[in-house]
Amino acid sequence: MNSTFKKAGHMIISTLFMIMRNRQTPFILALFTMLLAGDLPCFGAGESRGLVFDVPSGLNQIEAFRNETRVGLEKLRQTARKDGFQGPLILLLDFHGKSKDFYQEFESGMALSRAIEPLRNDGFQVIGFVHGQVQGHGILPALACSEILMGNQPDCKLGPIMREQVATDATVLSEYRRLTLGRFSQAVIRRWLIPGLELVEKPAGQGADPFPFGEKKDFPQGQKLLGIRENLDLTFADAKFLGLIPGDPANTLTDAFRLLGLPPQTTKETSNKTISRPVIIEVEGLLTGVKLERIKRALSRCRGDARELLILKMQGTHGGTLNQVYGLAQDLLAFSRGPEAIRTIVWFDKDCTDMATMIALSCDQIWLQDGAKLGNFTDYLTQVPQSATAIKESTKSLLTERKISENDADLLSRAFVEPGLRLQWAKETGGKLPFSLWDSSKMKKAMDLGPMIKPSTPEDENRGLGLSATLASDPLGLAQIARDFPELIERIGLPIPPQKMGTEWLDGVADFLTLTSTQVILVILGMACLIIETMKPGLGLPGVLASLCFVLIFWSNSHIQGQIDWLAVLFFLLGIILVMVEVFLIPGVGIVGLSGVLMILGGIALVAYGHWPQSTGEWIGFAKVMLPFAGSLLGSLILVGIFFQLVPNLPLINNIMIKRSKYGEDPVSQRASSLQDLVGREGTSHTDLRPSGIALIMGDYLDVLTDGEFIPQGRPIQVVEVNPPRIIVRAIVQAPQTFQL
Repeated sequence: MNSTFKKAGHMIISTLFMIMRNRQTPFILALFTMLLAGDLPCFGAGESRGLVFDVPSGLNQIEAFRNETRVGLEKLRQTARKDGFQGPLILLLDFHGKSKDFYQEFESGMALSRAIEPLRNDGFQVIGFVHGQVQGHGILPALACSEILMGNQPDCKLGPIMREQVATDATVLSEYRRLTLGRFSQAVIRRWLIPGLELVEKPAGQGADPFPFGEKKDFPQGQKLLGIRENLDLTFADAKFLGLIPGDPANTLTDAFRLLGLPPQTTKETSNKTISRPVIIEVEGLLTGVKLERIKRALSRCRGDARELLILKMQGTHGGTLNQVYGLAQDLLAFSRGPEAIRTIVWFDKDCTDMATMIALSCDQIWLQDGAKLGNFTDYLTQVPQSATAIKESTKSLLTERKISENDADLLSRAFVEPGLRLQWAKETGGKLPFSLWDSSKMKKAMDLGPMIKPSTPEDENRGLGLSATLASDPLGLAQIARDFPELIERIGLPIPPQKMGTEWLDGVADFLTLTSTQVILVILGMACLIIETMKPGLGLPGVLASLCFVLIFWSNSHIQGQIDWLAVLFFLLGIILVMVEVFLIPGVGIVGLSGVLMILGGIALVAYGHWPQSTGEWIGFAKVMLPFAGSLLGSLILVGIFFQLVPNLPLINNIMIKRSKYGEDPVSQRASSLQDLVGREGTSHTDLRPSGIALIMGDYLDVLTDGEFIPQGRPIQVVEVNPPRIIVRAIVQAPQTFQL
């Protein structure tokens, strides 16, 4: 039997039931109108696949239920795709897996219904199986299901919600209306909430909605319904008559499997455990590349530690580069999907703004502090106006991932970046479609109006959308509200205090090494050692220290940023090559060596900045980063001077400076009785002087310096200045020999 015939069968049964109650022909016509319009749900025909879950009864079990059902259904979907299965995928929710009486307070009922709703909108048939009594606000999660499957035993009942008191809380009334509008008769739902309200059958052709029931005050000529219990604790027959149940009764799981086409071996799961391994990641202030990378590493650690719930605690979070922030948002979406999904909750305080919204939209559940606003991109766009289109496209993508309708996602994303756009929550009067967002300039005359979304206050006029916590919660259903973070922890019912995600020891080391002061010291030490090694070739130790300093600089920045800036590495290596060319190939030129030093400093500054600057503002930022490193060059020269001034007088280190000739002479010494007597003396360069080296003067091997020129080995030299312990020499230019003819 295909789905159309199945619908027809349900409608025929309903019609016969109505005839037995002596109803009128116009009501039968109304039912067939509903059939043609496709308003009544029906069970899928043929083979199905699915899972069975017990519905949690406690508020502190809902997060576990949300996580487990999503993971289980994702596995079911992947298996179906792998097998090429095209039939319906069903989640059967057993309301009486533990008790025949299912009751919930409003807060837990609303939380559970909002956990069920996204599953229904994600392509799964969510069937609520009622084979006991569901009362109180336990009705909310039942109504959130795609369909209700109910037993016809005497103890199987829906309701009551309210017994004596009348539901006057606007939040309660609004939530029931939001959840059921367009799916069930609003008169029936209101009768549940307001004992004493009188239901009637509407006269044929009257009323805006397609349902055959209305309130007496609206349809005084309507026929009163007889036999419906005063408190609306509905039996199977009553619920079916009122259009709450479309199918046949099912008193056992076996009956339910048969009606739904599920195989008998369908898995039964439980979801009565609590979250045992929650963790908090704190995100404060500006969303720098370093901070975003640290969050990504924390996500990896959460998965490795088999965490069940991640809470992002955002406080005053804002700014950042669009591509980097959106990249993290995509990582968070992937983090909460797939077989190893981990549930994500975000806390968004009243000081968060602009780009923090993208991170919030990528999490499974958003909790806003009272007074917080999603969006508020106006100030951000003042600084980066060219990013408006990218922000609109990115936020639309994230809203669509949250199963927001295409229309609402498009209008909200535009409102974030278009100051002049005005949004109204409304629906066409008498139309079948539920309330949604409307561009105020395109609204029709006959509209049922809800709250104004943008601008919601006079201060929001001609600014990008700042979506208040109140409107984000109701009517949009994007978020929930808490006074503060401790209330959030209490509301989600965590059994133990969440653990804060600490910093790994490598992160701590990298943090210390990337401090500006630390990096400047490393650059001073590295450059000084590099200069010493070029002036005293063969010492070895200065070269090792220079290499260690530069490796630490590049490693720490790459670790923090999560990537290696190869352009920075290339700059640095080219700088080293140019310095080597200056020292060994074309000494004395100066320009090549200076260019090499500048490229070394530029490479270090680039790796510290994180990326090649793309705008004027970024070039200014890069210059600020490079300035301390440029100043460190002066510090390096001072350190080199101190080294050559003091080291020869230190007994232990002085031995390192002693050289031996390649001919096996005694160790180099400085035995001149009076160094000042050396001025004007001539000798020979025993090693290359570049500009330092060893010269043979008056039979002694002495450490000497040139005034910057390069003198090859074996050339005649002359001492021109002595400033102990420095001996300055220069090459003797020999006159060319002349021959007399």
